[in-house]
Amino acid sequence: MNPQTEYPKVNRSVIVRDIELLRTKIRKLREQPSPSRESSDEIDVANGCDEQSRRLANLLLLERKLEAAEDLLKDVDQGTPFICRECHEPIGEERAQFALENKMYAALRLCVACAGGAKNARKKNGR
Repeated sequence: MNPQTEYPKVNRSVIVRDIELLRTKIRKLREQPSPSRESSDEIDVANGCDEQSRRLANLLLLERKLEAAEDLLKDVDQGTPFICRECHEPIGEERAQFALENKMYAALRLCVACAGGAKNARKKNGR
């Protein structure tokens, strides 16, 4: 990293607290009972499927956030919190500041150029 660049300070305890909060949310979501599909009413069954789909989508999102927070914690512990995982260049001061302030830890994995490249590759592959 450029020694003149002023990257934001990473508060490790905030990340640890966020990780614990995410784990709690995930555990509570997993503990919720699944909606019953034994109803003879098609609307009840459909509503139950919608509820389960929303719950699974929320669970996936929380698990991804947890993974990103855990990755950031590892990077902080290794002294490399703002290095792109693709090109190994600094991710950029503004991106780091914005991601930390908004707890968008996944944005700290890639620089803008590599994130844009990954997005374009997904579009080409139809994802």
